[in-house]
Amino acid sequence: MNGKPAPVIEYGQIELKLYPKGRDPKPGERIPKCLADKDGNFVFNSYRAGDGAVPGEYVLTMEMLRVALGGLFGPDRFGNNFNSPSNTDPRFQVTVVDDEPTVIPTIDIKLDELKQQPAHKYASPAGKRE
Repeated sequence: MNGKPAPVIEYGQIELKLYPKGRDPKPGERIPKCLADKDGNFVFNSYRAGDGAVPGEYVLTMEMLRVALGGLFGPDRFGNNFNSPSNTDPRFQVTVVDDEPTVIPTIDIKLDELKQQPAHKYASPAGKRE
């Protein structure tokens, strides 16, 4: 954020998810997700820690959630700007190929440029543990 890795304590924890591109997830379908570390690095988990995502086309989403006892809580401190699986911005389109590393380029977020967006069905609601 603002040219530096997001400070976890000051702002919250950034959770990233990979939603299937062009469709809603099927009931019971695993959504690869992870938390960014203090340096902005991350590794996706589908079934176990660090196992990544199955090959396919995805939309990367991210939310900054409040850290409290018991987990992470909404609402998204990015103002719902990056948590929609319908996002068409090319920076958030991800292709996972079997046995090849997936590189997601750095996405620099300017906090003062964000404007609150309406929440959608996948946004973390206020006060709910995710």
